[in-house]
Amino acid sequence: MEDTAKANMTLASGIMFAIAGTFLLSWE
Repeated sequence: MEDTAKANMTLASGIMFAIAGTFLLSWE
């Protein structure tokens, strides 16, 4: 159960990071 939660958190932060990166790139 803990591993699943950790994986979900990693996945979520990874997606957020990708979105933030795309957002920053589109500003330039």
